[in-house]
Parts: sequence; structure tokens; C-alpha cells
Amino acid sequence: MKLENRQLIEIIGVLAVVISLLFVGLELRQSTIASRAAAYQEIGLATSELWFQLAHNRELNDLFAKIVNGTEDDYRNLNDSDRQLLISLTIGSLRQFESIYLQVSQGLLQAEALSSLGYDAFLRSNDLKFMWCDVRPEVGEPFAAYIESNGMQGCN
Repeated sequence: MKLENRQLIEIIGVLAVVISLLFVGLELRQSTIASRAAAYQEIGLATSELWFQLAHNRELNDLFAKIVNGTEDDYRNLNDSDRQLLISLTIGSLRQFESIYLQVSQGLLQAEALSSLGYDAFLRSNDLKFMWCDVRPEVGEPFAAYIESNGMQGCN
């Protein structure tokens, strides 16, 4: 009789451990989902803020549009102040892009975050193409290599 009770107690103990592990796994999964949702929201807000800056500054918006729709000569012929303004805007955008890239690299965000948030379009934009060599030193080497592996011309 004692042996049966002991076996029953052991089975109950094993079941309790399994149920506890399942509960911890479920909690971890929910925490991961919540963290990803918060990251997407934060990135969305930061991206929106950048676009709102362009929308509320006609001069900056016109300058940005001129380069996005223009040629490399248009960029090279800008005065120093306008060129620096565009470089600053591009560095800010690249920093957001790099942050997403790092979160994807570390497995915190899924790989499609780069495209679903619209940052893959940045890889094909004239402004980045024209000023890549000016802004490349401002990003980390792994991210710069990622940009260049996606078609951006390297710098000498």
C-alpha cells in the first residue's frame, strides 16, 4: 500500500513540474509577443516623427524631394548648409533603420520587420545612394555591410 501511495505522489509531482513548465513557456511566449508589439509601436512612432518633420518644414521637404527626384549632380551642387541638413536627416533615418536591423539580427524582431516598416525602400532611394559615402562612417560596420550587400555602392 505504501508503495502505491509513493508512486501516486511521484506521478502527481512530475505532472506538477510539467504543468509549471508549460505555464512558464506560455508566459515567456506572451512576453515575447508583447515586447515585439512594443518595439513595432516605438519604431512606428519614430518613423512617423521623421515624416512629420518633413511635412511641417516646407524648405526641408522641398530639399528632400529635390534630391530624391534629382541626380547626383543636384546633390553635389547643393550649398554646404543644405547638404549638411540632408546628411543629418539621412543619418537620423539610418539610425532608425540600423536599430531595426540590430533587433532583427538579435532575433528580437522578425526579418520581415525591415520590409513591413518600409525601410527596405530606403535601400533604393536616390538620397541614400548620393550621400552614402558621406554617411557611411556614422553607422556600424555590420549595418554598413548589410546596406552594401543590398546593392549600395561601396566607398573607397
